[in-house]
Amino acid sequence: MRTRLLFWSLVRLLFVLPLWLLGWAILALGLALSPWGAGVLLEQGAERGFYQLEDAEGAPLDRLVLYNLALEAGPVTVSLQRLDLAWADDCLLRGRLCIEHLTVEGARIQLQAAEPDQQQQDERAPAGEIRLPFPVEIRALSLVDVELELADGTRLVFDDFRSAARARASEIELLTSRLEGLHVSLPASPGSELAPAATEDGTPRLGAPAVDAAIELAETPPSAEEAGDETIAAEGETIQLPLAVTAPDLQVVDTTVTLGDGTRIELDTFTSGIEAAQSHLSLLPTRLTGLRIQLPLSPGAQLALDTTATGEPRLSADAIDSSLALLRRFQPSLPPRSRLVWRWPSSSASPFRRFTSHFRCRCPISGSSRLS
Repeated sequence: MRTRLLFWSLVRLLFVLPLWLLGWAILALGLALSPWGAGVLLEQGAERGFYQLEDAEGAPLDRLVLYNLALEAGPVTVSLQRLDLAWADDCLLRGRLCIEHLTVEGARIQLQAAEPDQQQQDERAPAGEIRLPFPVEIRALSLVDVELELADGTRLVFDDFRSAARARASEIELLTSRLEGLHVSLPASPGSELAPAATEDGTPRLGAPAVDAAIELAETPPSAEEAGDETIAAEGETIQLPLAVTAPDLQVVDTTVTLGDGTRIELDTFTSGIEAAQSHLSLLPTRLTGLRIQLPLSPGAQLALDTTATGEPRLSADAIDSSLALLRRFQPSLPPRSRLVWRWPSSSASPFRRFTSHFRCRCPISGSSRLS
């Protein structure tokens, strides 16, 4: 009898204990996803140093707003002034995950150089293809005041980006997208940063080490093995996208690109579409409006020109004085009241005849002097 009761007690325990544990798990999950529980968990994470957070509102499964969030994940440093995430509950029965709107304001993303060991591991193991387990849809995407800085010094800043996205399996489709205030700055080469040397008055000029290095490099051309290694390395550096990206309607307004040598490219409107998959990138029919290219001045021109109050460059006083001194140095020292006539023979077929036939110079010359 006792054995029978013990057996049925164990059977009931096997049924009741999992249900009891499941109930506690559901209760804990409900508390964690509630506004109160989410606030407590986010506060505990900030106190333990996982990230920095000033304030939070709402719940993760309803609407969540984070203020002044900052975190570090390996070589990536991210800081956000405001993150607003709102879920849509009308897609769960259709097997999709929908986000009503996602807004990011004041994002600062900085990518630092990875350690040599980690970089070698990343190069050996290329990124594979990403496949989403279920479709994802973002109905309204807004990125405001975003700045991205890469490890090599490249900076990408834009004022406003608005779009919508749909993702399925390994494909992402951006709907009508508009990007405003795009500014891209490419870093200068190490040589261009080290070459200028400031004078006493602060005017930049080429330093002697830079000139010597340029002459030495010009006199020693690269060998065939080095050229072959550089070609192989350039061919091996390809970017593999883990997802296929399609943006059929993309409009970029007020774009500025600054190259490392100082070249400035400005574009009012850029309308096109993008199709990217793995290492291939193709542009749809493109339209450019208001393209302006400003080339940098040479070092000599920078030294010879001054900027006026209106912003228009003009010759500096030092440049004018140097030109006059150079002209006086090479001017022939002829006595005053001299006369010099320069004529081409009539049979001469020189192309400069029409320009030199009216050249006259008057100065007194002694009888033994002769000019030809």
